[in-house]
Amino acid sequence: CSEHERHLDAVVAAGALEACVVLEACVGVLQTGPDGAKANAARVLIHAKVNAARVLINCSEHERHLDAVVAAGALEACVGVLQTGPDDAKVNAARVLAHCSEDERHLDAMVAAGALEACVGVLQTGPDDAKANSAGVLAHCSEHERHVDAVVAAGAVEACVGVLQTGPDGAKANAARVLIHCSEHERHLDAVVAAGALEACV
Repeated sequence: CSEHERHLDAVVAAGALEACVVLEACVGVLQTGPDGAKANAARVLIHAKVNAARVLINCSEHERHLDAVVAAGALEACVGVLQTGPDDAKVNAARVLAHCSEDERHLDAMVAAGALEACVGVLQTGPDDAKANSAGVLAHCSEHERHVDAVVAAGAVEACVGVLQTGPDGAKANAARVLIHCSEHERHLDAVVAAGALEACV
């Protein structure tokens, strides 16, 4: 239903966003729950996280539902998926975060939720299909003076140099944007140079 824009209002009104985020409770079971419940929780996460993130993607693509996606806890949930979820779900979670990062109002919450570190992790060791959107999140955040220091501190400069050197072509444009934004601040030039950005750009 969420693939059809005419039904998105009904999907949101029915509480689907909150229901999708509730899947993160299964992570708690895996971490601290009884052994007998862990196998079932893992099965739920493996199969459900992918589809749950798809619902969040479809809603986050539309401006009128973006605030509801964030209010439902999607930022924290998607960061958790990037950190410990299956690869298919990471691809979808990165898309949700990329959509949310396009709205400056949600950048503070995104940074506070640990999205920068999670996206850097994807660039370093995550699935290639998630790297373009992860680099997009870092690019949007690094555009803003109040977040560029956090982007650098999260290890984004080194990670983006790595993408330029050996990453998928689809992620290279966003990785280059991150390096451009960071290099616009003199205090970060040493880090950009030390990470090998000059050689990677040549």
